[in-house]
Amino acid sequence: MANPLDKPRQLPPGCVYDGPALAVPPGQRVRSKRFGHFDDPVIPRSYWYLTACLVASALVIGLLVGRFLLG
Repeated sequence: MANPLDKPRQLPPGCVYDGPALAVPPGQRVRSKRFGHFDDPVIPRSYWYLTACLVASALVIGLLVGRFLLG
């Protein structure tokens, strides 16, 4: 009977490491690294300012178009 350790092990596609697993400290969970995980998604303040400026400028342009071009 052949020893099962003599056969080469087939790795799944995308597997880059086939060594022993690392011990996880108590209180932590192991997550899949396939998708990024964000604990606290924060939108930078500059994006809020940019959005507010775009909305305000669209409002002003709409009022000017309505006053001078359509009226």
